[in-house]
Amino acid sequence: MTVQSVAGLREARARRIRLAFVDGKVARSQGVAQRWNPRWQGDRVELLVPPSEVVGALRDLLALPVADVTVEEAGLDEAFLDLYRTGSTEDQP
Repeated sequence: MTVQSVAGLREARARRIRLAFVDGKVARSQGVAQRWNPRWQGDRVELLVPPSEVVGALRDLLALPVADVTVEEAGLDEAFLDLYRTGSTEDQP
C-alpha cells in the first residue's frame, strides 16, 4: 500500500505539455514522445511528463517545428492516476 500526502502528490505530479506543430505529420512521423502517451488532435498534442523529465522533453520537442507550447501542472486527479499506474510502493508518513 502506498501512503503519500497531498503535498507530496502535488510536488511529484506530472507536467502537462501541450504543443502545436507547424506540421503535425512531421512530428508524428518523428514518433513524438511515445513514452508519454501522446494525445493528438490535428497538429496539436498533449503529453503528461514526469517533473524530472520536463527539461529534456522540451529540449527534444522544441527541435521540431513547434508553433506554440504550454507547460502546466497536471491536476491532483491525474497525479493520483499516475501514482496508481506506476505502482509506487514507497510509504511516506
